[in-house]
Amino acid sequence: IAVTIAITSTVTATPGRRVLPKLPAHLRIWFGYFKEELACFKAGELGALVGEDNGSSATLLDSADMVVLLELAKLPAEEQLKRLGMDSGRKTCESFGGMPLDRQMAERIGRDKRLVQVEQIAADDPDQSLLSVWYDPAVVSPGSALAQRNTLRVHPRTCWAVGPALAGSINMSYDLPPSRCPHLSPSALQYQSSKACLATSWTVHGTGERFAVLGLNLPPYYFRGKNAMLQRAIDDVEGELGVSRGKIFILGDMNTRLLEDALGTLASKSTGDDDCAAASGFQQQAELAEKSWEMIPGRSKTEGDLDPCQVINASLKGFASATLCKKALAAQ
Repeated sequence: IAVTIAITSTVTATPGRRVLPKLPAHLRIWFGYFKEELACFKAGELGALVGEDNGSSATLLDSADMVVLLELAKLPAEEQLKRLGMDSGRKTCESFGGMPLDRQMAERIGRDKRLVQVEQIAADDPDQSLLSVWYDPAVVSPGSALAQRNTLRVHPRTCWAVGPALAGSINMSYDLPPSRCPHLSPSALQYQSSKACLATSWTVHGTGERFAVLGLNLPPYYFRGKNAMLQRAIDDVEGELGVSRGKIFILGDMNTRLLEDALGTLASKSTGDDDCAAASGFQQQAELAEKSWEMIPGRSKTEGDLDPCQVINASLKGFASATLCKKALAAQ
């Protein structure tokens, strides 16, 4: 995603006072977000993701004041695991003969820009969330950063520390790895997962305008702490980083559910196909959805999640049969 942001400023010349230098008309930011699903890219493959050299994405990338790269479900690099003392037996991108995307991006950008990086690494699998921001120090300056985990059933300040960011001369407030959190409750399973909120704060030179970049990897369900994670991140960007919640760029995996009117109503009107119509009532919506085992009373983790159309109840105004349910699901 490539965007150009207008900077509005007014400079008044007053006798006896120095007039500020002319500000850039725009702040150019290139955003890239990749859910890598533990895949590893070979050297030179960044170009295929960025696009053709003469395309709009590559053109803005090469001229941008800031380059934002968010990588989720990323295989960590060897040096990152060694630094965290987590390299024993874990798979890395290099072990598959690959080259991490952030390293490929750094080679493409060169030394013209400085780098800030913040991360979280899951404790239950080799899964890293990494936010990398290259910036022109003549245009913007970085402030403090955040790196948060899913603190469902954990007091947010129980496993909290402040230290240097992965890259860049800034401080980062972060949730400690489970191995460094002796008071962690056995029920805090989500704390060990790959879900993360990564935030960096920025100040535009000349105007003093402040904004934040927030990279998210949220859980798929509210009962797994989805709302609480997002609320905490927004509150701390405002309270800890000093950036208004109205000036936050958010990118990443929000795990957003589709609204009811997105499930085929427009397709039905345009095609006249009744199979594309939205589900009729809550029961049909529930039957069309995959349901986590944790939401079903008496169901165990071994039994697993419930697939769509697996349980039908026509007496509660659900579908008349599993066949009709699957037909509606396929149409959607």
